[in-house]
Amino acid sequence: MSEQTKLDQLGVQVNGIASRQSATEKTMQVLTRQLTKAMNSLATLQERGAATTSEEGAATPEWLTMTDPQKAADVLVETWQWVGTVWLHHHPKLSPCWPLHPRVVEDLRAMRATWKAACDSPAAPALMTGWLVQARRPIIDGITEAMTHCDETRHRDATSLEHAVCFQLTDPPELTLMEVAEWWVTFRGAEGVPAPGLVQLDGVRSR
Repeated sequence: MSEQTKLDQLGVQVNGIASRQSATEKTMQVLTRQLTKAMNSLATLQERGAATTSEEGAATPEWLTMTDPQKAADVLVETWQWVGTVWLHHHPKLSPCWPLHPRVVEDLRAMRATWKAACDSPAAPALMTGWLVQARRPIIDGITEAMTHCDETRHRDATSLEHAVCFQLTDPPELTLMEVAEWWVTFRGAEGVPAPGLVQLDGVRSR
């Protein structure tokens, strides 16, 4: 093979590498624009979620500071329904005792509000991308951390670490959720006041 032929082949290889590099740079530029758009969409989504109001038109108070038992029950039932139809597809390992964890309830309410804002927006695809890319994973990680000691069959928190208990809903489940809401606004999870729905693993209902 002549030197000229070798040089020609080397030139072809160099041109191929340059072409691939150019294509890679263009792809990175597209991905960067998409990521920026998703982040901007998330910011818009959060603003829309923060402005979400109740049917009466007044802003729904935070779960952590809620004092009205009926409003608390409405919020908890609404969140529970959304978790069952939407959130469990994103977080299938969510422990069923989540209604007893105030931080988790608040996180799920925030996720529902931003999800609903994304679905209702004319820019739904971009906003939903922001919800999926930026918002979902941190919330799943935070919920997992908050429920470290719980699993599908056991509920464990500061007031039940000494007992093997699980959380069971009545039929219809709304009855237990209403009791949980009243328990929360009344006692705020005070130590020594067991939450409704807890059942000892020997079958004895704690309340």
